[in-house]
Amino acid sequence: MIHVARQARTVLAAATAVLALASCSAGEAAEPVSAGPTATPATGGTLHIAGEREALGLNPYTAIDNNSAHVFAQILETLFRTDENGEVVPWLVESSQANADFTTWTFRLHEGITFSDGTPMTADDVVYSIETVRQSEAWVSMFAEIETVEATSPSTVVVTTSAPSPALEASLSLPFAPVVPADLAGMTPEEFSQHPIGTGPFRLESWTSGQRITLVRNESYWVPGRPYLDSVVFEAVPSDSNRTQQLRGGDLDIIATPPRPQLEALDDGAATVVGEFAMAFPNYLLLNQESDAFADPRVREAVDRAIHRANILEAAGGGVGELGGAFLAPALNYHDESLEPVEHDPERAAELLDEAVADGADRDFTLSVAAGGTYANLTAQIIQENLEDAGFDVTIEQLDGATVLAEVGAGRYDATLFTMTSDIIDPLEVIGYYVDLNALWTGGETAEVAALLEEAKQAVDQQTRGDLYARIQQIVYDDRSLVVLGYQPWIWAWRADVVGYEVPMTGVPWLADTGFRE
Repeated sequence: MIHVARQARTVLAAATAVLALASCSAGEAAEPVSAGPTATPATGGTLHIAGEREALGLNPYTAIDNNSAHVFAQILETLFRTDENGEVVPWLVESSQANADFTTWTFRLHEGITFSDGTPMTADDVVYSIETVRQSEAWVSMFAEIETVEATSPSTVVVTTSAPSPALEASLSLPFAPVVPADLAGMTPEEFSQHPIGTGPFRLESWTSGQRITLVRNESYWVPGRPYLDSVVFEAVPSDSNRTQQLRGGDLDIIATPPRPQLEALDDGAATVVGEFAMAFPNYLLLNQESDAFADPRVREAVDRAIHRANILEAAGGGVGELGGAFLAPALNYHDESLEPVEHDPERAAELLDEAVADGADRDFTLSVAAGGTYANLTAQIIQENLEDAGFDVTIEQLDGATVLAEVGAGRYDATLFTMTSDIIDPLEVIGYYVDLNALWTGGETAEVAALLEEAKQAVDQQTRGDLYARIQQIVYDDRSLVVLGYQPWIWAWRADVVGYEVPMTGVPWLADTGFRE
């Protein structure tokens, strides 16, 4: 992962970071609450679903934001999927087999699958798709081990790698690595972004920029009886309160990130329901070692010990979530639950700070947050109070989200709030971010983490792989530049007549099984 272009990685992480900076963000996945998984939806109807922002595009190789993925994941499908239980399962492939050292993978495709334009999906399309994603700037490091991709028959693809790649199936479940028609069916990447063709349960009908994207049922979808819905309308409603009002009024059927203060009222079970899914959001306080404020490790430890995490969880997070010490979210494989949250100890924090100040360190620093976000602003205020009790002088700087991201990406900050979710169940993507982005822009040491990551990616034995990931989590824990505040789940709210709504740990909904109650 250390060879990826930094600009691409910065853009990719920034797309996720906006949630933490500007709004109320969110081992084993938390037990999901679903929209009636045992109820069979009626056939028909139009589902209206809204998030904060509009999709940037529908070309998965260029539109690398979550809002885009929510839409194109209904149109484009991957070889493997992460299901609601956090398991990587075959999807477009009928069978998957690796050789003894996991350097040769043979994928046999389901036969009879067609794209929404009626063209059969073949191994040539899969070869084109894998070759395209592994050469894209955003994902080149995730697929760096791939050497060749070959169609050995119309329904068989063989992938060879330069090193053991036991997590290749997980990597190929990446929502941004779907199967598309070879050569984009003759379209340019820009044209495909506006007119995508896929094997998914829906196809694009219209896109009114700034308003809505309308999908309709793919009548040639290969899964019998799916989808239930006639159409899905994706809308962008930036205001939390407006989304909530429209849900209550029946103008929307599902909304993302309902405001925490209203969760209890929304979860009435009669008109609306709230669902908490995988515990996938780790919330961090980033401390920049390249800033004079946090070059001394004693100052970073003082911050870590001064923070009252339980207060943040209750006051800012509405009591939704859990505490922990590992920088990998509980929803990911190999999350180290043995790393406990640092105990709130303002007295020891004050001692450490006094020692560092006596040797020339400063007590004052600036905490940069995006203006307008309830969670971020409440968290910043609690941190300010906690740290000032320990002898720090903290200035909260509120900026627009884009400015915060630009300043953090350039290393021009002291401290900031951040979150980072994963698109796959294996930690290799998240740890790759940490390495490629200079310890998530904190200036921490990454050479040892990078070496351990390469070992872990090639480790066939699960215990060995887990031990390597545990060592990485311990290194980050001890460095104290990435202070873990806690974890939050994906949270959605929907009308009570919606059934079959599930969200996997990736946070990308799957609407083929969703519909309205009979």
